[in-house]
Amino acid sequence: MLRKLNFLFIIASLYMNILGCASSSEFVSSGINLKKYERIAVLPFADYPLRPGSGILVADMVTAKLHSSGFNVIDRMQTSRVLSEQGFGQSGAVDDASAPVVGRILGVQAFLTGAVNKYETIYQEDRRYSFLDGSTVNMTLKLIDSETSQIVWSGTAKGTQLGLNTESEAANSAINSIMKKLQKRILLFQNVNPTITSEQEAFSPTKTTSKVSPKRTSRDTLLPNFRANVPEAKRYSDEDILEAYRKKYPKLRNISDVKLIKLIEAKYAK
Repeated sequence: MLRKLNFLFIIASLYMNILGCASSSEFVSSGINLKKYERIAVLPFADYPLRPGSGILVADMVTAKLHSSGFNVIDRMQTSRVLSEQGFGQSGAVDDASAPVVGRILGVQAFLTGAVNKYETIYQEDRRYSFLDGSTVNMTLKLIDSETSQIVWSGTAKGTQLGLNTESEAANSAINSIMKKLQKRILLFQNVNPTITSEQEAFSPTKTTSKVSPKRTSRDTLLPNFRANVPEAKRYSDEDILEAYRKKYPKLRNISDVKLIKLIEAKYAK
């Protein structure tokens, strides 16, 4: 009996590690400057065949995530109205010829679209192990240049969550993972030169007086100015640094990562 319980505990632990996490991958077209995509419209996603409506649910969640991350995103109701007026129906699909037209009407430089490849709950056949039931959501996203109709960025993500009827949590986990990658890619191309308001003046960290020559920072860091001036920062990830600033300066807790990164980089710019 004890051996059986140990076995079940190990299995449950493995499922907890698998169900309740997210993974993602991405592709970026070479020679593309993602800085130009300042306004984005989210198009309807293709449904998972076994879950009608899953595409709309995921597209709405992606839109909300983009908004909360500091992106300039067109309201999806407005996008749907324009697509309907242009005769695109419920699918919301735009082709090479129509993308520039719709892009000009909406005033966007890119469309974000995609497909839900899986949206389901997995049940254990033996209901004695029902505690191992869980949900899995897989999706594919594509960022399309509204002028050229070229796919400039694409990504895939998978989210899993333990428990019944947890598809939305699994989807949110997958979206968080892949949106972080897209946000990072776009920020790498952006000029960091924000206007600092008087309210933000509370944030004024002291610059380091170290005379050590700044080391070359990692290409993927979003805080090159900060890292060049604070050598000890190399021990921490960008996420750790942002979290530390939010704890030290409470007024910064509610601003997006995008704005906080710009603020920190401006303070440490030469």
